[in-house]
Amino acid sequence: MKRFTITTLICLMIIVGAAWGEVIYVDADAEPGGDGSEEHPFNNIQDGIDASSDGDTVLVADGTYSVPDTSFLDFKGKAIIVESADGPIVTIIDCGGSIDDLRRGFYFHTGEGRDSIVSGFTIKNGVKYRGGAIACDKASSPTIENNIIIDNKAIPQSTASGVEEVEPIVLDLEPTVLGAKGGAILCNASSSPIIINNIIINNKSEDVGGAIVCAESSSPDIINNIIAGNEAMNNGGAIGCFNASSPKIIYNTITQNSTTGKSGGIISKDGCSPEILNTIIWGDISEQGNEILVDAAEITISYSDVMGGEEGIIGDPDFIYWGEGNITMDPLLLIDKDPLLDPDYLHLTDYSPCIGAGIYTPDITKDIDGEPRPANPDMGADENARQTPLPRGDVSGNEIVTAFDASLVLQHVVGLINLSEGQFPKGAADVGADVTGNKVVSALDAALILQHTVGIITMFPVEYGIGAPILNAKSENELLADAINTLEEVSLDRKQREVIKQLNRYLVGNILPTHTNLLQNYPNPFNPETWLPYQLAQDALVKIRIYNAKGQLIRSLRLGTMQAGSYITKERAAYWDGLNNLGQRVASGVYFYTMQVEYPKGDAIGKYTETRRMVILK
Repeated sequence: MKRFTITTLICLMIIVGAAWGEVIYVDADAEPGGDGSEEHPFNNIQDGIDASSDGDTVLVADGTYSVPDTSFLDFKGKAIIVESADGPIVTIIDCGGSIDDLRRGFYFHTGEGRDSIVSGFTIKNGVKYRGGAIACDKASSPTIENNIIIDNKAIPQSTASGVEEVEPIVLDLEPTVLGAKGGAILCNASSSPIIINNIIINNKSEDVGGAIVCAESSSPDIINNIIAGNEAMNNGGAIGCFNASSPKIIYNTITQNSTTGKSGGIISKDGCSPEILNTIIWGDISEQGNEILVDAAEITISYSDVMGGEEGIIGDPDFIYWGEGNITMDPLLLIDKDPLLDPDYLHLTDYSPCIGAGIYTPDITKDIDGEPRPANPDMGADENARQTPLPRGDVSGNEIVTAFDASLVLQHVVGLINLSEGQFPKGAADVGADVTGNKVVSALDAALILQHTVGIITMFPVEYGIGAPILNAKSENELLADAINTLEEVSLDRKQREVIKQLNRYLVGNILPTHTNLLQNYPNPFNPETWLPYQLAQDALVKIRIYNAKGQLIRSLRLGTMQAGSYITKERAAYWDGLNNLGQRVASGVYFYTMQVEYPKGDAIGKYTETRRMVILK
């Protein structure tokens, strides 16, 4: 196999503004008939574009904007900047497209260059045959930056009525679908835009390229983007490269994209040669080649984190150039974040192996958030504040693993603290706490961390290292008991002995109860909320009903089918917020709560009922 490193990076020739240009103002709330001045702005974006000249800036105020009756916004070849005043969260272009009314955000088709810039919008609900949100056609290469491109769609031409401006793209794909290319962005016919610092999510193509299609000798620079949750019905859940197109894909986070065809991540086909650098490609799904597929083409990958590694790429190995610096490790991204509200969406946790694992790029000096890229940059769109990742097991964030970390993990398990909250490293210490690698933080993780501090193990199971224990088919309680027994055989300091006591108490409390019981609520008396603990000797369907002193049912809590175990801590017990079934706060007084349990008993259903008393005191 041929191996080499990308040595030539792009030169970012982005014109960020022209000091001599005019500013033309647009405000969705303005009265019709404005002149584009700050005092009398236009009330739609196209009027602002039409009134502009090369070098001008069309400054768009907060609000929601539609596209004109032409079905798209058109720069008409002008070297202008169209940008929002306050960013994409508050400045929305709602295309309002449908099968019967095809509309997209922007159509570049008049030879626009990289000094034609669209920046700072949410572009959503576009529906077109090719390029659901933005289409770049006929050697048009604008700059697309700092946008959120979400919920757009490229559909087959046979399913809709309407006019498509982009010339048909002929792809040697089975099945062949006319249209449906590029759910978010299409680059066609020698169009090579800069696509930089965008969040491109939840777009769909009913053929190829759920997010981006590069076709007919189009080679965009795709930099610092989060490309996630996009879908293609046939090929290339994230990016499709066709017909001698060679994009540069640098510093991107590409994840959670999917296709029912080939390559959930990137497909390179028919003479294409994309170059991938400092990029995360992880967790994409398809029936063939989960991340990357190469067909009658080539691909170059360096300093990137690729799920499945070189062996996971589908294609002729003679044309897969697996360069230096690549890794195959879970990037440990912050996945449980709202892309529209949380600036840390799909950013790196402090434990990510992608921190400091990239290679310096002199022409790309900032990340998606505008933070500087250092000499040892991270892989992916985000640059973490750390220079090196925190070690697994270090949940306190002090860069060493101690008994205190084990104690914090155990406190998290019983519900006293939440390691996913902001006071812990990057709001994701639960990632560092999961040293077994099973995506669940448990008391076993605490025991393994304690074993690590005393030298019984040198690496954790999640690190697949020599000296890490092998997790077998034993139950977690058995594994925990084994870990505790091993710890009790070595010399421990005071803090370590205290954690052992905590672990033993947890283990005793976690042994399956021999009887099903309803326990006394706590606090009691209470105002306004309380917890209703219980124990189950076997898996069962559990309901709790709350009655007032007159015996009237005021609230039903349907807990569903619960596994055998103790539901005692606030994290596990049933919870009552002091409201009735109508959502009204109940009065002070005596109340009764009844647990009704149903469980399999041979061919019949066994039942258990128990009632206890509680008091609301205001």
